[in-house]
Amino acid sequence: MREAYRRQESSIVQGYDLVITLRNLDDMPTYEEISKELDKLIGKLGLYMVTTSDGEIPN
Repeated sequence: MREAYRRQESSIVQGYDLVITLRNLDDMPTYEEISKELDKLIGKLGLYMVTTSDGEIPN
């Protein structure tokens, strides 16, 4: 889970403390499943930085 977050960290807006936990670990999810779910949750929370087509971050 740390690696999945680390790879997305630069795309997440700063100024928030995130607490992420795994539950029901009878079947450990794969890295791909964790990464996909984390991406979905961060997007749902609206925490991804918005950039313009030229890569700039608007004010």
